[in-house]
Amino acid sequence: MMYQATYYDGKTSNPYSCVVSVLGNVKINIKYYNVYNEVEDIYWDIQKIKHSEFSGIGKSSFVYGDFPHQTLELEANSEIDRLIEKLLPKRNVGFWAFSNELVSGGFKGIFILVVLSISAIVSLYFGLLPYIAERLALKLPIGIEQKLGKEIYDSMATSFDIDTEKSKTLTQFAKKIDFDSPYDLHFVVVNENQVNAFALPGGYIVVYDKILRKMDKPEQLAALLSHEVSHINQRHSLRGLSRQYSGAIIVSILTGGSGLSDILIAQAHNLNTMRFSRGLEKDADLNGLEILRNNKINQNGMVGLMKKLKKEEDDAGLEDIPAYLSTHPLGKERIKYINAAISNNDSSRNEIFYPLWNEF
Repeated sequence: MMYQATYYDGKTSNPYSCVVSVLGNVKINIKYYNVYNEVEDIYWDIQKIKHSEFSGIGKSSFVYGDFPHQTLELEANSEIDRLIEKLLPKRNVGFWAFSNELVSGGFKGIFILVVLSISAIVSLYFGLLPYIAERLALKLPIGIEQKLGKEIYDSMATSFDIDTEKSKTLTQFAKKIDFDSPYDLHFVVVNENQVNAFALPGGYIVVYDKILRKMDKPEQLAALLSHEVSHINQRHSLRGLSRQYSGAIIVSILTGGSGLSDILIAQAHNLNTMRFSRGLEKDADLNGLEILRNNKINQNGMVGLMKKLKKEEDDAGLEDIPAYLSTHPLGKERIKYINAAISNNDSSRNEIFYPLWNEF
């Protein structure tokens, strides 16, 4: 039987949704999707699993391997939690009892206690700080976010080969779509031999001309823009950047810097490679479909776009995976849930895009 849980690989602070199954009384199996959207199969020997003393409220945690440990986080007192607990040796109750046992073990015990204390600090740094930074970012007024986005874009634009005419055409194309956005949106086409497009906080969307050349219908471009605008409307870019650079941002604030603006501008050259979580990508996909639906644009444009990009992924070697696919991983399940979410709609507005589409 398989159970839902959260897995930490010990290499990063990223949580992975996983399924856990117990294989007799010998091993447990953990399956999850890694950052490349590939299925990872992990096996833990039950005799080597240890209790973690640093569990969140309502959670049970188990660790495995040498420091930095892999960690499995479960709902406390859930069926899988009780099952694993039953197979493991009984533990001391409470952190201080555990600490006293370690200290009584001499130098080795004290060393382990120090390592655990450092691990707790590291967990606080990589777990709590990103959450705090993201919450603070969501409180940022839209006007300030737009100003920040312009500063980031201006710092990046010095390295862009901007196609002015195509940018004008793309802007006119986008104006025919009601994105229902509170932001002042800006659309820019960059001459670059990469299949890529990305959204910056505050309303800037950059589209590389190579991804335009991969499309053969205007509704595919409408789908791409709707997806990227959804990232902006949902503040995914701002949230992701705040989490990614949370430590540096808070240190900058504490030492008298201006925080978010300074750090993000300094890291601007990395922002076109920022990855969104699978959950945020799904949000952008489904919100993008809603934009198409509300504008009476053929929603199959989203599926057509994904299939074009999936073909790029299939044709490319591992070292040549298009930039858009490394930051917006596809996977068959993504196309599947998009197909399932498409509803019948009047696509009567599709023809208004063709004059501008032909200019591309």
